[in-house]
Amino acid sequence: MLNMIQNPFTSTREALFEQVLDTTPNEVIEAVLKQTVVGEPSLEQVLTRLASLLGVSKTDALVVLGISRSRKSKNPDMSVELLDRTYSALTLFARVASILGQEEAKVWFGSPKRMLDGAKPVDLLATRVGVGKLENMLTALEDGTFL
Repeated sequence: MLNMIQNPFTSTREALFEQVLDTTPNEVIEAVLKQTVVGEPSLEQVLTRLASLLGVSKTDALVVLGISRSRKSKNPDMSVELLDRTYSALTLFARVASILGQEEAKVWFGSPKRMLDGAKPVDLLATRVGVGKLENMLTALEDGTFL
């Protein structure tokens, strides 16, 4: 059988998905498309792990996932929407971590960026527009245009 060589992004992303969601990126994709939930069922666990990964508070992690504290209290389980948002955040984080390393990625996400008009990348994860802007910025980072 032919061994497949994983690039740094793929191996980093796989590890981060296991760390935060207890599942793989491909299983998340399949579940979201089928409107089902996979991996860690507890929103509290996912929040704790995501906050730790990003170097933010759980309150900030709630913002990243686009939910309120009351929503979390009323429904403490993961949903398809939350799984989808977590997928986006983890994939973007993995892109940076595969270039800079996980600890430096945490710093990068938490530091204001001139290219984002002084916003921190972590603050843009809560909206699709923000995620799109980060994706464009990361493509430039991967191409070596800027850090």
